[in-house]
Amino acid sequence: MEEELLKENNFIELPDDSQLIRGTQNIADLGKEVDNTAPYVCIIAAAVAKKYSISTWSSDLVDYVLTGGLALYELANVRFEQAPKFEIPKISLGKDNYRVFVDYLFDGQFSDIGVEKALAHRLFSKYEIGLIVTSYYSCAVFFKNHLYYLFDSYGNNEVGLSEGPHNKGMAMFARFKNLEHLVKRIVYNKTKREMAESFKFSDFILFSIKVETIRQEALRAKGSEVMASEGGEDGMGEDENVVVKPEVKESEVLPEPRNVVG
Repeated sequence: MEEELLKENNFIELPDDSQLIRGTQNIADLGKEVDNTAPYVCIIAAAVAKKYSISTWSSDLVDYVLTGGLALYELANVRFEQAPKFEIPKISLGKDNYRVFVDYLFDGQFSDIGVEKALAHRLFSKYEIGLIVTSYYSCAVFFKNHLYYLFDSYGNNEVGLSEGPHNKGMAMFARFKNLEHLVKRIVYNKTKREMAESFKFSDFILFSIKVETIRQEALRAKGSEVMASEGGEDGMGEDENVVVKPEVKESEVLPEPRNVVG
């Protein structure tokens, strides 16, 4: 952990001992379908984390994730919650291509204890990246080099706290030294966004996200082929779950962002 914290980075130190990188916009600046777009933004955040080391992220990269998430949402043939299993055959980030697998892990009542247990025992015991989805809030979570990260695409203030349902503030990427602080931020931001609604109880769904690099030779061999929905090479479509395979077209490759450390 200490070695990772000593690396040159763009994170700003906050009073609560967390660290923050803010974008220059939030998801609401890109369109009206905020809650439908947010899970796709989280998927792009996972792909971007595969391409760019987390310690090198910048404000430009936060904005880049928002733009890519909107593009992916527009290419998807269903809303995210309509399918518990996603396979995205190809996401192109500059000259690099990635395949993304999103799998359902757990669902339950939203609470500090419930979320913390799910992340500790269901997600981070086996995976580095996850996605939390609720009715009005979705976020991507990461565990890397003994540090925890949160990508929140909604409007947040200068210390990474939600500005509520009014969509003010900026998207942000935050770093935490322990799971408890990560969970507290998720719970606060999610609750703040729902303040205009009267929820006595709320549920959440937890997904794992796995990102694989597609070698250029394999990509050329496959061409524009999209695997049939009844099953890919890994048999992901062999059960009753719906497998969604929106393809990012070559003409819609996301350009390289300007990502500068320091």
